[in-house]
Amino acid sequence: ENSANKEDFRRYFRSKLLTCMESEKLQIEEGLDILVARSEGLFLYARFLEDMIKHARNPQESVEEHSGLTLDMLRDESKFPMGLTGVYAKYFKRFQKNACKDKETYRKILGPVIVA
Repeated sequence: ENSANKEDFRRYFRSKLLTCMESEKLQIEEGLDILVARSEGLFLYARFLEDMIKHARNPQESVEEHSGLTLDMLRDESKFPMGLTGVYAKYFKRFQKNACKDKETYRKILGPVIVA
């Protein structure tokens, strides 16, 4: 991961944080450092950022309604996990909790994925 790539991430993440984080510049810069490190150089992580912001606050709000995202929320790995593995694990846990209340439904949905 080179410095130009990191700067691209910082620009992208900055545009997202400025719309939902009411903080001093120093806190936003620290938040950028956190997100750049957790992205592990993968832009797919950046793509998931809006969803992570949404679920860090209130899943019923739209991304545009979000304000008050805090540095503590960004530091919380349960809200903003490390790397794509962390993001997928978080999504999978939410999927298990919300979509698969019974084992049969769970098998029907995940069976083809496991076989592949």
